Amino acid sequence: GCDSVHFDGGEVSYLPAGFVTESEMTVPDEYATLYVSAVATEFRPSAQVRVGYKTQDIPMFVRMTDRRSAWDNNRGLKSVIPTTLTMSILGYPFVNAGPVGGTDGGLPDREL
Repeated sequence: GCDSVHFDGGEVSYLPAGFVTESEMTVPDEYATLYVSAVATEFRPSAQVRVGYKTQDIPMFVRMTDRRSAWDNNRGLKSVIPTTLTMSILGYPFVNAGPVGGTDGGLPDREL
């Protein structure tokens, strides 16, 4: 069976130029709010998203951006805990770090 569904997208940048929505948005990021609400309505509690704007009240996992194959704080392994804590302070209680490494095309050092 399927335990969870992961949704990429939800940013306005994924929409075609000149898009029109059913209701007028004050700021483009409102699209992310509508996207997360729609996913939550259909798939909660077994879904996670990679976008959020004023969606802290929706009990769903939010996945942070991909981490690099490195030890450093620049989206490497050392950035996972600070990013998780920051997202928690911002009101997102369910954070998924996702896979660490392999997303930047480079090879990790032997120890990593």
